[in-house]
Amino acid sequence: MNKKDNKIPIHPFSRGTVVAKSLGKAGISYATGYAKSLISGEEAKLAAQEKSANQIFQGLGQLKGLALKFAQLLSMEKDLLPPAFQKAFANAHYKAPGLNRALVRKVIQNGFGENPEDIFSQFDLAPTAAASLGQVHAATLPGGEKVAVKIQYPGIDQSIEKDLQVIRTLVLPRMKDLIVLQLFDELEEKTKEELDYELEQKNTKEFYDTLHFPSIKIPKVYPDYCRGHVLTTEYFDGKHLNEFLASSPSQEMIDLIAQRLYNLVMYCCFSLGKFHADPNPGNYMFWEDGKIGILDFGCIKEFEHEQGSLMINMWEAVASKDQEKISEAYTNFGFNNSTFSNREEFKAYFEKHYESMIKPFDDWMLEPLRDEYFDLKKHHQFCDRGSALFRKAMVNPDFKIFNSSFMYFDRTWMGLFRILEKMGAKIKVRNPADFQSKEILKEIENEM
Repeated sequence: MNKKDNKIPIHPFSRGTVVAKSLGKAGISYATGYAKSLISGEEAKLAAQEKSANQIFQGLGQLKGLALKFAQLLSMEKDLLPPAFQKAFANAHYKAPGLNRALVRKVIQNGFGENPEDIFSQFDLAPTAAASLGQVHAATLPGGEKVAVKIQYPGIDQSIEKDLQVIRTLVLPRMKDLIVLQLFDELEEKTKEELDYELEQKNTKEFYDTLHFPSIKIPKVYPDYCRGHVLTTEYFDGKHLNEFLASSPSQEMIDLIAQRLYNLVMYCCFSLGKFHADPNPGNYMFWEDGKIGILDFGCIKEFEHEQGSLMINMWEAVASKDQEKISEAYTNFGFNNSTFSNREEFKAYFEKHYESMIKPFDDWMLEPLRDEYFDLKKHHQFCDRGSALFRKAMVNPDFKIFNSSFMYFDRTWMGLFRILEKMGAKIKVRNPADFQSKEILKEIENEM
């Protein structure tokens, strides 16, 4: 690959050119495949779709940043894309096209004032993983510790700012939907957090110091080898989800790992009050002995002002089917951070629209709690139905955002269940209140 092909286009015109070229190539591939399919049948058509999807992904890979983040999002929504595009875009989680070696060396030199070989006793210039904002390299410290060196793509902060400017100028003025505006604000906030490697270093250390379950691995941070756009942590040699599933683990092991993953996410949300808010498959690693590794702590959200307990009260009220309790619990939780001027206004809105817009989503989220175990093989459409309910609410002109913490938790919950669904796991889905019960937490900790 030519060196210039690995540079990230910054100017909106050059970024637009990349998109145009990729779409042009994809269109030619698809048209050629379609013509062949008239003669050769469906197989040629599917091959053309796959080639088109890969060409578009390669274009997004050159742009990186928000473009690849968008591909990540689409890859997790099965009903929005044909299978070939889902497969190609899933690579955005950790198999994006990497930088050429000269740029890798430049990032290290800018951060440390030295070449990689002068800092590390061994440094692999080929990335082990690459995603939307940066890529990871295996290295060895002078003391013999094997580490993962995460480097941020040079210029990615500028490209993101340019993309955000384009969206603000050309797209948002035409968007009157509050939810679209809210989601954009969250995307902007989340992306800027992920670009802050000092924040990620702090978050990683906090979780490393806090989570001490035998089956959960949090990477150790090496502060002396962190600089600006370089973050160095313990190296994990586990498998990403697709690789792990390809190794044909037993159903018993799949269920064990899935249970631990569910317990971990809910423990962080409702016991710690702080959770990993980007649960895409690329952020987890798995081992054949049942251990789970957690990666990428750039996007961490925290429940403030007893929001976790208020959310639990809301779940319990919904489960009770007592309408007055439901209304009161939603008002206690939802009014915070909402666009409503007072509690009475929020409560009136909620009671007017609960049955048509909110109750279907509540019923969906309670489904896994109805039986002792929830089998994702039997309920393989669970996530798709949840996504459809959410999108239906989004296009309703009466729907309004209430409490952004709920939005983050919903997406974390959905991302978690997408992973469990892909695993085909059967788990015990506990009530969130269990994660604040000392007695039940002992049982949960024994499973971990």
